[in-house]
Amino acid sequence: MAKGKRRDSEGQYITLPYAQLKSEAWRSLSGAAVKVWLELHTRFNGSNNGNVRLSMNEAVSALGISKGTAQRSFVELEEKGVNKHAILTP
Repeated sequence: MAKGKRRDSEGQYITLPYAQLKSEAWRSLSGAAVKVWLELHTRFNGSNNGNVRLSMNEAVSALGISKGTAQRSFVELEEKGVNKHAILTP
């Protein structure tokens, strides 16, 4: 692949900064909360910043988790620092 050219077939990427991955908040997340966080990030399409949504029912369906697990995951993410832009703060 030539320098500067992007392969559209590879799709979008989610950036996971080391500061985030090494933060106490990130490392203390449950597996279900990480799955919900990642699913939430897949909802960003490059032009819907500020309008990214994931309902509990959508999380249940997309991730194969129970409603209770989804609800606890959303609460956990909020308690541990997901800000309004859905990025876990270090």
